[in-house]
Amino acid sequence: MVDSGHGDVERGGAFDPRRDAIDFYEALEGMRIEIRDAVAVGPTRYGELPVLPANGAGAGVRTRRGGILLRDRDPNPERVILDDALAPLPGMSVGDRLPGANQGVLDYSHDDYKLLLTASPRHAPGGLRPEATRAQRAGEMAVATAGLDGLNPDAPPARFTALAEDIVHGLRSPDLIAVTGIGDNSGPDDDGTVATDQTVAQLVTAISAAGGPAYDWRSVDPRDNADGGADGANERAGFLFRTDRGLAFVDRPAPGEPV
Repeated sequence: MVDSGHGDVERGGAFDPRRDAIDFYEALEGMRIEIRDAVAVGPTRYGELPVLPANGAGAGVRTRRGGILLRDRDPNPERVILDDALAPLPGMSVGDRLPGANQGVLDYSHDDYKLLLTASPRHAPGGLRPEATRAQRAGEMAVATAGLDGLNPDAPPARFTALAEDIVHGLRSPDLIAVTGIGDNSGPDDDGTVATDQTVAQLVTAISAAGGPAYDWRSVDPRDNADGGADGANERAGFLFRTDRGLAFVDRPAPGEPV
């Protein structure tokens, strides 16, 4: 179970690492521990990888594609977060395996316990294929969302290609895409740039190269360093839309300062 004291090991009452997940991990913090035959229940992201030891034996309800189901009163404390602070982690997907024993030091940061592996693990792909939606039928309008995570013109071409492939083949070129995290033309450089036309132009070109339509787009430039995110990045939301499917944008004059 998870600590009943609102998730706070300092205020949780009796310390019981045999029954309480937070107490269990707290008792191991700073120690060198080992997990064996782990299986990934999420992708590698920001240098972290969620896994289940022992190929998931004894774990909670698994999803059809190999994840672990989040349920009321069960936040899956058996899940272990691997971190790349001491050794690189391979890029992995749900269902990939880390055969054998992997050792590391248990640490706590950003509200979670993490196992800092002392050596890069072996990687055995699980063969999970990306899901794809069906194409829209006559009389339907397909709407999708996409997080671009600070995309800017200096991003590797492979990243633009991967995003374009997802949009064209995974999302089947939807009529309207609401996107977040569009970075400005100078990326992380804090030089006062707020325009994002070059970023979007590269993405639209990549979509066309992947076999997709020529999207039109709209976004509102934020005030420099006033809209959150990393200084200089000026990330914002926007829309990509297909004029070949009859969509158009009604432009209005700005009522005041950018938001």
